[in-house]
Amino acid sequence: LQEALELFEKALDINPNDATAHYEAARILAALGRTDESLSEIRIATKLNPESIWFKAHYAKVSRISENYDDYVVAYEELVADNPFDLNFLYELAFAYQFTGDYKRAITAYDKIENIIGVNERLIIQKTEFYTKIGNPAKSIAEYEKLIATNPDDLRYYALMAEYCSKNNLDDKAVWAY
Repeated sequence: LQEALELFEKALDINPNDATAHYEAARILAALGRTDESLSEIRIATKLNPESIWFKAHYAKVSRISENYDDYVVAYEELVADNPFDLNFLYELAFAYQFTGDYKRAITAYDKIENIIGVNERLIIQKTEFYTKIGNPAKSIAEYEKLIATNPDDLRYYALMAEYCSKNNLDDKAVWAY
């Protein structure tokens, strides 16, 4: 990797405005664990070519690795704005919001995913955890009820709701689910 990095550095000496060379150098630097230098290179690449999905995605990745979660969020917000039906970007955006503790926006991202793929057990469980963290058990119950309505013959979902309700002292709903 070091030799490849040196070649990209030579290419950048010849043409410092080569966005792709900055991007490739950033990828190599990240692989070498040199995240600060990788961030510097990918910032240059994205400045030179702000439309590149690959550059933005790498910027987001390195921002997460370096625990710069605000930039991680911004990068994925831009990627989702440009690609609103890309599930990978939507999942990453929800994950980024989780890192910053913005559970309401994470739920909104999961809602967008749900609008694309339909009701999904994993999404529902994640959203109920977030609703619990923000102190809204009624929304958690509504999510479980939505899951049950979509899959009325799957007893696991009744059990999940009952367990949630029992843990949160919502005995009347727990009895209904049992």
